[in-house]
Amino acid sequence: MKIELDTELDAYQNAVRYFELAKELRKKLDGMRAALQEIDRKIAEEKRRLEEQAREIESQKRVIVEKEWYERFNWSLTSSGKLVLIGKDERQNEFLVRNYLKDSDLFFHADIKGSAAVIMLNGIQSDLDERLEVAQLAASYSRAWKEGIGYVNVYCVKADQVTKSSMEGYLGTGGFLIKGEREWYKNTPLSLKLGISNGKLLIVSEYYKSPLDKQIILMPGTKFSKGELAKRLAKYYNLHPDEFLSRLPAGEYTIRS
Repeated sequence: MKIELDTELDAYQNAVRYFELAKELRKKLDGMRAALQEIDRKIAEEKRRLEEQAREIESQKRVIVEKEWYERFNWSLTSSGKLVLIGKDERQNEFLVRNYLKDSDLFFHADIKGSAAVIMLNGIQSDLDERLEVAQLAASYSRAWKEGIGYVNVYCVKADQVTKSSMEGYLGTGGFLIKGEREWYKNTPLSLKLGISNGKLLIVSEYYKSPLDKQIILMPGTKFSKGELAKRLAKYYNLHPDEFLSRLPAGEYTIRS
């Protein structure tokens, strides 16, 4: 190793000069080490962030399955397995009544403007417990939920009691005239039960008797907006938030486990 000495300086001054140079180089080296440590820290932090993001994406993946014909509507099941069709808007209400309401079915409707048309397929063969389940679905999928009302009256009629014509003429989209006596379910509480059965998300009446995995109860409240609730439920059930945004009534929620 060559050491250059400044001939204008004595031995002590040359030693001091090299000592200061070494001190400066050591400071630069320490700075480089600190910079490398910071880079390593940021790399590790970014790696953790990406791993968490990957886990989040994985948990949000929707399992793509072929949809059943009734899944274009809101739908549910009774404890005995009867299918319940629920309109999402006036057009679907109209479509359901025109195309699916048969003599063997029952028509349910909450006694408040802005309610879904609810059809229990083969409802004529149902018992009182099943009708109470469907009455609660009709109550829950009504405007009452959005308005934060806890109870509402619901009625049930046979298919031949539902008509589009009135004394004033033909009723508009989603409007129906009910003829004859109605079967009333007074002060029906608004409540929905969510859970998994055979790998499928069910949204049913709180009165639903069959066991469900990861069961929770939803009620009208002010704790969660529909969007906030959908995100929470998506994580809990490992489903996409759209699954809940499309199938739950409008309004705010509280959760009861």
